[in-house]
Amino acid sequence: RNKTLDDDKFVKLSNTYIPPGKFLCRKVSSIFNEDTSETDDSSVLSSRSDFDDYYHEPNTQKRKRRFEEYSDHKINAQRRKRRMEDYESDSTVEKSSDTSNMFHGNILVAIPDDSNILTESRCIVRSQIEFFSATKEDARAIKNGRSKLPEVGQVGIRCIHCKHLCHQMRPIRAAVFPSSLDQIYMAVKNWQHFHFSVCIEIPQEFREKIVTLSTKRKRAGGSGRAYWVCAAKKLGIMEYKHGLCFGKDPNTF
Repeated sequence: RNKTLDDDKFVKLSNTYIPPGKFLCRKVSSIFNEDTSETDDSSVLSSRSDFDDYYHEPNTQKRKRRFEEYSDHKINAQRRKRRMEDYESDSTVEKSSDTSNMFHGNILVAIPDDSNILTESRCIVRSQIEFFSATKEDARAIKNGRSKLPEVGQVGIRCIHCKHLCHQMRPIRAAVFPSSLDQIYMAVKNWQHFHFSVCIEIPQEFREKIVTLSTKRKRAGGSGRAYWVCAAKKLGIMEYKHGLCFGKDPNTF
């Protein structure tokens, strides 16, 4: 109890690592023991190194794995973005609030490139519908579950076989108004699901052909939203504050 610590032994005690479960008094007694071998310090340092590796290496591996997963996610996202841009036109059409350059008319949704990209059934569906600009009569009559009526000049998609009928006589979903270019693809799918099977104005030969082709295996590539957006832009369709409109005169195509 009266024995004092000299400077060297105090430094040695302060730098000595005491593993969990070891009593401090046992390590202090070994310091004052003249017969203590040098291997004790090395064993303590070795156990400390193992202790650090055990508790810190897994966290490092986790951080490394998370970084690699994040990097892979960014690379995959960039690849998907590039694939989508391959289908888009060189000039990007942004939403415009200027309605002075809007045109009116109608034009078939199908374009010559469809046969090189889409399946035969998709080509037939696109040949049965057209883009059209809503008139005052359309704006007053067409709702189709929308919260508000379309604006005059707003571009929608309608069936070319029953468009001559009055609005009250047309079957469900005879005309739809996508809110953006990205929604054209889904709007046509809804038209095909709800309207194509109930419209008696559509020739029976087209109806039977669609049913026959739908059982065949679909050809991959280009049939998604990106191609439909690109094809609509080629026809002069653009976005504005109310939805879609003709940015070019449809009668010039």
